[in-house]
Amino acid sequence: MMRGQRAASARYCWVVVLVGLVAVSCADDSSAGDREDREEMLTVMRQEIVEALPEASPTQQEILADFHVSPGEADRAAAEVVDCARAQGVAVKPIRHDSGGMGFETVVGGPGDEQEDMDAAYAVYEDCHNSLFWLTENALALQNALSSEELKRRDGLVLDCLVAAGFDVGSWPDVQSEPDPSVESDCVNSAMSKLGLGN
Repeated sequence: MMRGQRAASARYCWVVVLVGLVAVSCADDSSAGDREDREEMLTVMRQEIVEALPEASPTQQEILADFHVSPGEADRAAAEVVDCARAQGVAVKPIRHDSGGMGFETVVGGPGDEQEDMDAAYAVYEDCHNSLFWLTENALALQNALSSEELKRRDGLVLDCLVAAGFDVGSWPDVQSEPDPSVESDCVNSAMSKLGLGN
């Protein structure tokens, strides 16, 4: 199976996981079984990101070193998709969603364009997206799947861990001074585990 096919298959799996996650999260009467299913889905999402990270683009590896995607970092990764497509003659426009995620619009010509030209333009975009953004997109999906209370608890746990390790960062993830990336990653892993969402 070619890399593009693997990426497409991975994205399909992510859609299935996210649909299931939304269904569980939106249930009015959340049973213990529902909560366990949700926690399992979040854990699977996180593990998939961890496993794919070594083969990600350099920018994505840097962005996801602390396993948190800020709006500026999302814009930075999206800009690489735009530049990649532009270099091949295709215009792509990033679109930020109200949910906190980000998508893209492939800008094509008028109604007279041949279908094969539009297909070719989309193929260029998809290749750029797969290699430069899809892992960041999945990390955003995981990030946005956490409740506000879970995010608050995670951030507090990570901050406590960093302080205990001797890093005076002030706050997290908006740090005043950069901690050691490996320590930060370990702190995030520990926090997620304490939330029941670890590896």
